[in-house]
Amino acid sequence: MTRRIRPATAAVLAALLMIGPVAGTTADDSEDIIKYRQKAMSSQGAHVSAMSQIVRGKVSYTDHMKAHAVGVAGVAAHVKSMFPEGSDFGVTDAKMAVWENWAGFEKAADESREAADALVVAVDSGDEAAIGEAFKTLSQSCKGCHEDFKEEDD
Repeated sequence: MTRRIRPATAAVLAALLMIGPVAGTTADDSEDIIKYRQKAMSSQGAHVSAMSQIVRGKVSYTDHMKAHAVGVAGVAAHVKSMFPEGSDFGVTDAKMAVWENWAGFEKAADESREAADALVVAVDSGDEAAIGEAFKTLSQSCKGCHEDFKEEDD
């Protein structure tokens, strides 16, 4: 028995072959890495700001905490990889200390990742006091990293 490829399957395969390399297989340009990093870190800030409104009781969207916490934890897991060698120039708020004190930067990034993961666990518990403490720890870890490794905004 001979198997035939359906026309729809053949069309999909042909399209995949024509689009070229898939995301992640091309060489990254340092300026594009910087832009990506800025967008990812901005998303972190937006999630933390939104959670702050919830934790402080300014809005009642407590059911949104999980989405924000997971968003922060997802990006926090990749922070170190967003600062490769060669991305220390151009329009960036990253201080040279990131690359000059890589061990310190790694430690700060790891602490933020751990704090973000702990916030997800606290949110899952539903314990408001634990959520508040975990959020405070995350906020402090973000602030500490920014003090040492990010230029002040004008």
